Amino acid sequence: MLLKFKELENKSIIVEQTGSQFGKSKEQQGSLKGLGLRGIGSTVELKCTKDIYGMLLTVSHLVKVNLK
Repeated sequence: MLLKFKELENKSIIVEQTGSQFGKSKEQQGSLKGLGLRGIGSTVELKCTKDIYGMLLTVSHLVKVNLK
C-alpha cells in the first residue's frame, strides 16, 4: 500500500516492478512505461510529484515503492 502523497511529496523514491504488464490495460502499460520501468525486476529512482504519484496509484499492484 502506498503512503499518502503528502508523506512522499518531493522525496526521492525507488520503484521496482514486481508484476508483468502483459494482459494489463493500455493505461497501466503506459504508466509503467512513463515511470521508466522496462520489466519485472527493473528499478528506477524518481522524485515523487503528483504525476508520478498518479501513475503509481494506477500500477500499485505491479510495483514496490521504497523511500530513498
